Amino acid sequence: MSADEKGLAHKRLPKFEVIDEVRMRIVPRYKTSGMSGDEWRHHVEIELLFKGELIASHTTHDMQAAVLDLGHAWLHVDGCGIPDKVIEVERTKCDQPSCKNDAIARLVIKRHTATDGQWLDASAYGGHRWYRQFCSVHVRRGDCSREDSDDNYEPIDGIGPEGSTNTQESPASFGGFVVLE
Repeated sequence: MSADEKGLAHKRLPKFEVIDEVRMRIVPRYKTSGMSGDEWRHHVEIELLFKGELIASHTTHDMQAAVLDLGHAWLHVDGCGIPDKVIEVERTKCDQPSCKNDAIARLVIKRHTATDGQWLDASAYGGHRWYRQFCSVHVRRGDCSREDSDDNYEPIDGIGPEGSTNTQESPASFGGFVVLE
C-alpha cells in the first residue's frame, strides 16, 4: 500500500484477489522435420491474469496436465507475495474485483472493521487516512457491508455514490420460511 500525493494510503478490499482470471487453451503448431516428418502438435498454455493483464503463464503438454498443474501455477504466483505487475496495474484501476475500468473516484474510509465486522479503534491507524478507488460503475457500494458501504466513505474527488453509472441489478429472491418444531 503506497501513499499518494495527499498523504493518503490505498487499502484493498477484504476479498482482494491477486489473480482474477485464468485461461487455458490449446495452442496448435505444425512441426516440420526432414528427419522425423511433418505433423500437427499442440501444447496447452495456462495464463493467469489480473484485471486483463497477464501476470504469469505456463505451458504443459495436454489439457489434463494443465488442469492438474493449475494449482502449482497459482501457488507460484500467489505464494510469492503480490507481483509487481499487479501493484502497477492496481494503481489506476477500479478496486472492484475483476473490473478492468480505470478508477475515477477515490473514497476515504471513515471507519475500519476487523475480519469479524467489529469496528476497529481509530487510534490503531496512527492518524493515517486510507482510501479505495472505483470506476463510475462501482462507485456506489451499497448499504450491506460495514466498512465497504456508501455511509462509510467520504468522496475525495467530488464523485460519490450518486455519480454511479451502474444499470445492473440482481435482486435477491425470497426462498420462503423454515419452520422448526
